[in-house]
Amino acid sequence: MSLEHLNSPFAKLVKSRAVPPAPVAEARQVPTDITTAINFSTLNDPVFKAAAERARQEEQRRLEEEEHELKAALERCLNALDQLPANERSFINSCRNRLNTCRPLSQAQQAWLLDIAQRIDPVADEESGDLNHQHTAGG
Repeated sequence: MSLEHLNSPFAKLVKSRAVPPAPVAEARQVPTDITTAINFSTLNDPVFKAAAERARQEEQRRLEEEEHELKAALERCLNALDQLPANERSFINSCRNRLNTCRPLSQAQQAWLLDIAQRIDPVADEESGDLNHQHTAGG
């Protein structure tokens, strides 16, 4: 069998453009003793458990307050929907659908919703205070 075809100009071109084989991935080192990866004494510590539970509850409370404020802003926008331009009406309807299906708004969507709500009813924002403060703080 002749190997002359391996030295042809076409074969050289193919070899020059060939992608080199990917290096073989090294096996990850997994600890054989799982206690080295997880500190069970910390997880079972009552003080740690109580602190973790308080942190979880605080985060849950904060998220519920934020959702409540967004829904209040959305309600103000929905009440004045006929006064808004077409693109903002579409955006408000999109926000309503997202919030009613438990999908969070992005930070940009939250900011736009709060801007619209403030423009519609600036007195309500002054009364709530927190809504306007969180918006200006980027939250």
